[in-house]
Amino acid sequence: MGYLGRGIITIVAILSAIIFLTVGDEIVHIILLISSMVIAWILGFYFDRVRYISEIDTLTGVRNRRNAHKIFARLRRQASRKSLLLVVFVVDVNNFKSINDNFDHHTGDRVLRLLSELLVDVFQTRNHVIRWGGDEFIVIHTFENDEMLQAVCNLLHEQTDSLSQQLTFDISLSVGYSMFPMDGGNLEELIGKADKEMYANKVSGKRVGVNK
Repeated sequence: MGYLGRGIITIVAILSAIIFLTVGDEIVHIILLISSMVIAWILGFYFDRVRYISEIDTLTGVRNRRNAHKIFARLRRQASRKSLLLVVFVVDVNNFKSINDNFDHHTGDRVLRLLSELLVDVFQTRNHVIRWGGDEFIVIHTFENDEMLQAVCNLLHEQTDSLSQQLTFDISLSVGYSMFPMDGGNLEELIGKADKEMYANKVSGKRVGVNK
């Protein structure tokens, strides 16, 4: 959770207090300033909390889909400035319904939380991982070259295999990805292309890699 709200409101409170420094004695000035800062910090805290909750998926702790366009726009600028590959992944849990049916929804929720942490670990950031809905995730990420992209694809499946061994049932993922601007000029087009590849890989059982 950031400090934007607390910072802004505290600055406003300090400025307001300074305006009133022309009246009253010194003790009144100090009390007024301290009171304003405390009230501002409390109000700012709740502002930051509401803002944080609005951007985070409460089950998994990763970003929710409201953030997708903002994340994409920021990374597109970064990729353009640094000549990086900008890649959009669609990640789906195979046979997730059967997990809920054969076990229970608490187990399904646990799988989603574990998968979220797996994605955060593989991509080394929580800010690029988005729970798109249900058991589907979007990851928007930049890479310096194809070799780094391939390494992350390999690590993703290795980590998934490791997670499956920790649980009492198999976990596997279907993954597709698209690259900007070759596969689309905006986020919707890129997600659409990655989603089609993800579904094709799900049907064929193929694991995603650079040599698609």
